[in-house]
Amino acid sequence: MEPEMMNTGAAGGEAFGMMFMLFMVTIYVYFSFAFVTMAKKLGHEDIAWWGWVPIMNTLLIIKMAEKPGIWFLYLMIPIANFVFFAMLWMEVARKLGKSSLMGFMMLVPFVNFISVGIMAFGKDDGLRRVSPQSGPMSHSPHNVNH
Repeated sequence: MEPEMMNTGAAGGEAFGMMFMLFMVTIYVYFSFAFVTMAKKLGHEDIAWWGWVPIMNTLLIIKMAEKPGIWFLYLMIPIANFVFFAMLWMEVARKLGKSSLMGFMMLVPFVNFISVGIMAFGKDDGLRRVSPQSGPMSHSPHNVNH
């Protein structure tokens, strides 16, 4: 094989690699921006930036679903993590006023691009924002034992 042909193949591989990297960064930015937008919609403005940080974006999803931190460990259990991720996303979708099915669709490759977009950038019908006082120790009238 002549050296000119080898260089052409290498250049083509580099171009493909650069295009693939650009594609992956675009996907990362899209999902991160969607996570930040959902967090802000649900009243988590203070930690919305977690959507940009790997691993912390998983903690953000747990916070948006209002589940305890132990859920992060549940997500490390092989096979069972699919069930826990489905439950998290279904709860996030419900809190955003969407169908639980929309959250479940986050587990379906390629469909999750549409699902996350609808949850993040769609209408805010039935939105359930987190109040700063929410939680087991809040002093709302509904948590007072008489």
